[in-house]
This record gives sequence, structure tokens and C-alpha cells, in this order.
Amino acid sequence: MDKLLGILPYIYLEEPVKLGNVTFLGLPDWQGRDHAPAADPDKRYLREFSACFPTTRGLSTDKGGVKAITYFLLNTERGKEAQTLQEARDAVSLLRYSMLRPDTQAVDDIESAYIYAFVLPPAGSDNYPLYRCWPNLNAEQELWVSPKDERFPPPGWYVDLQLIHTSQLEDIDEIKQCFYGQGMIGEREETILAIEWYNQSFLKYTLRGVAGRLVDVATAFETLLQLPKHNKTAEFRKRIREYLGAEEDSLLDKWACKFYSDVRSETVHKGKPLSYWFQHPQAQTPHLSFLWSARRVFRECISAKTGLPRHIDNDRLIEALTPNEVHPSKLKAAGSFEKILEYNLLREVEKLRQIYPLGRREDIIWLGKELLRGYKAQYKLNQQYLPTLQVILDTDDTGSDLGLQYFRFLEEFRRTYPESYIAVGQTKVSEDVTRKVKPITRANVKQFQLESAIYNFARFAGWALLLPP
Repeated sequence: MDKLLGILPYIYLEEPVKLGNVTFLGLPDWQGRDHAPAADPDKRYLREFSACFPTTRGLSTDKGGVKAITYFLLNTERGKEAQTLQEARDAVSLLRYSMLRPDTQAVDDIESAYIYAFVLPPAGSDNYPLYRCWPNLNAEQELWVSPKDERFPPPGWYVDLQLIHTSQLEDIDEIKQCFYGQGMIGEREETILAIEWYNQSFLKYTLRGVAGRLVDVATAFETLLQLPKHNKTAEFRKRIREYLGAEEDSLLDKWACKFYSDVRSETVHKGKPLSYWFQHPQAQTPHLSFLWSARRVFRECISAKTGLPRHIDNDRLIEALTPNEVHPSKLKAAGSFEKILEYNLLREVEKLRQIYPLGRREDIIWLGKELLRGYKAQYKLNQQYLPTLQVILDTDDTGSDLGLQYFRFLEEFRRTYPESYIAVGQTKVSEDVTRKVKPITRANVKQFQLESAIYNFARFAGWALLLPP
């Protein structure tokens, strides 16, 4: 019989996800299906334990007994508790990995889901043990939480619940086949350990800064690639070339050299990297976050080692290592919003979200105003819903708070931007489906492309324009 094992208190999966023997279930089900545990003690565990994780936003049952959370089930046989715990840890690590991709995360602050719990005390005991994984200590850190005494774990009270659609879980079907089918033969444990280090690099709720996260990613590489004790930089470059099929002295090879020698080694031995930014050989200034690029390269290495699909080929990966100024250059050459549409250059806008600035501030400001001005003119926007759009258009280009304005605009735009667009060809879509999603058709595909470009540009511009002029 299934046994309630633990919860992911701040995420809500809209469909059940099964990884091996572990089943992750969102409760209550948004389609009205009953996924509550069958056993009464498990129901009591869930009701009492969910009280330890209040959120500012979420769903609720008609009885109000259990907040909307994701819990997971696994049968625990007597004498096999340690094996059960390891199975759950592996499944949680793989689920996190499928959510945490550096260029398009399922949600922006998914690291709040990194608290997970294993609860096997008697219901009604008031105090519950919560275990949080710290791979660098090679052990779990045990905390105690209590709904009675209001003792809660970090990140604290009233964190927003995040809704995760299963379509947002990258490679989840391939992960099932790879790690639970016949795809992963040998080296499974070290691969999952490498994934845990990668996952930890996203944590905000720790005392570790960017340098600490860079060490996390470097350790993930070392675990995955099984680097020797000596000549690590040379071996790291060699393995990156082998895994990704890169040429010696290529841009990717130069990045590997800089990352391992100037970032990993300097941080480990001297406490700080020489630079947090990668400098292209032809660039005047460093431009690309080593943290973003290391996470991106790591995922491609994971795919190469395990047989998971690669999502960015070497040409696109090298393009991502290219200075940010290159991408707006085509747009700037077009000269206007109308020409950007005519020359079909909106894809160039979407590339900006994959690169952390530095870029040319004046080009970023110009492009943002062209996009928003054209969007407003074409679709006659209701300013009641997007008031910050006009504020940005009216703002002086030298304003120091323009980045914050883009973040405010993004929050407004999210309420109107149909994230649930779906592509439909000649297939008929039911009326029930069209109430929940907005089909992409010939009539609205241009609007969708423009809204997608604006959404991704606003995310990028908020970052880029926070930098001092």
C-alpha cells in the first residue's frame, strides 16, 4: 500500500508525475480528481504537516483542511527505510532538474521548492522531522517543525505557491526512460549526485553568494566528468571537447579554460573568481555571466553522457557566448519596429534573454521603446491593465530606475500575456480546452510572436538596465 512520505510544500503539479516508485501528486487536483491518500493516517499527516507551510497564494479544498501542495507516495517496507529515503531523494533531485534550466526556468523562483520533507511519525505528534538535502555535506540536515508551536523552516512564512504544468518539465519522459528504464547503464549514482550539485547552485535561501554557486556548478562538473587529481584544467577542457564535440581552441574550449582556471580554481583557493563574467576574445568588456553559461554547458554535458536530448547545439551555444552587442546590431540596423517585423527579426529579440548583460545601454533602451510603441499602436492596449508601458515610453533614457520599471511592466504583462498559447494545426479544439488556453492560429500567430518577444525582452531589460548608466 502506498505510504505518504513527504511534501514539496511550495509547488503544485497540475498532473501526477511518477519517477520510479515515487509518485508526486498535487492536491487538490485542479480538474476535480481526488488524489488524497487512501489511508486515514496519511490524510492526517498531510493535513497537519501542510499547516507548517502557509502561502500567500494558492488553492484550497472545499473543506479547507489541506492547502494546495504537492506530496509524494512510496511504500516503505520494514527494514528498508534507508533504501526508501534514497529512492525519494533521487526522484526529488530529478524532478528539480527538470524544472531548473538556466535559460527558461519553469518558474522564476522555483528554488523555494527546494525544501522537501520525509514524514513518518505518528499523526498528531505535533512535531515533525524535516530533512533538507545538502549534497556538499553528504548528509541531510534535520530540522523540526511544529504547527502547534509555529516553528517553520526557511525560506519562511507566506511564500507564493507555484503552479507547474507538466509540459514545463524539461525532458521528464526521457528522464524516466533514462534513469528508470534501460537507458542509464552504470554511473547512475554519480550522475544524480552531479545533478544535486547543479540543483544547489540555484538556491537563494543560503548564505552562499554567487561565488559559492559557481563552486557548486564546478563541483557538479567534477562529479559528472570524474576529473583526476592533477592537470584538472587541461582534463576539464578535454572532457568538454569530447562530450560536446568542440574543436581545440574553439570559443567553447576557451570558455572551458577560463571557467576552470579563473573561476573554479581562483574561488576554491583564494575565495573569489578573477571575474564573474566571461570575456569574448573580440569583446572590449566581459559580458556573459559564468554562472549562466556554466549551468547551460553542464546541462548539455548531462545530455551527452546520459543520452537525454540536447537542447542547444554547439553553434547556438557558441552564439550564446558571443558578446551581447551582436544581437541588437541586426535590430538596430533595421531601424524601426516596422522594419523589424518586415525582416522577421523578432527571434533576435528572444536571444537576449539567454545572455546576462553587459550590453550597450542605449541600444537596449531604443529596442524596448520600439517594441512597446509598436505593440501599443497595433493592438490598441487598454492602459488600465498595462500602465507601466506608457511610463517606460515617457521615461528619460538616462533614468536610473528604468530596470525597475521593466520589472513592474513584466508583472502587469504576465496577467495579460497568454502563457497558455497552444499550437493547433488542422485539429479541432474542444470548447472546454479553448476556455483554458488560447490556440495559436494563422490569425493570431504574429501577435503571439510579438508578445513572446516583448515578454522575454522585458525579463532581459529588467536585468540589463539595473546596471548603472
